Amino acid sequence: MTFMVEADVAPRAYRLVGELDLATAERLTQELSPVLQTDGDVHLDVGDLEFMDSSGLRALIEISRSLSGRGHVFLNSPMGEVAKLLELIRAEKLPNLVIQPNGSAP
Repeated sequence: MTFMVEADVAPRAYRLVGELDLATAERLTQELSPVLQTDGDVHLDVGDLEFMDSSGLRALIEISRSLSGRGHVFLNSPMGEVAKLLELIRAEKLPNLVIQPNGSAP
């Protein structure tokens, strides 16, 4: 399966589709790099993310750290294995990362 980052209608909102893993994590950080240079929250709809490994998780943590003091990263609608992974690592306790199970959009 491929990986895509699609811009949403709302500003600073994106939809992640496919598999976020070692092969695709760097692409996520590259595609979000311009928006991470400015202040404000970033909303990532991860409802269509079918798989995420530790490399994908690390990319999300790095993205949230890069916004520290300037905004938060909201992970909207995690499902299936991705939701289980976020729960397992207690992602809601990570600084600057907000999990929104029901997908509350910006």
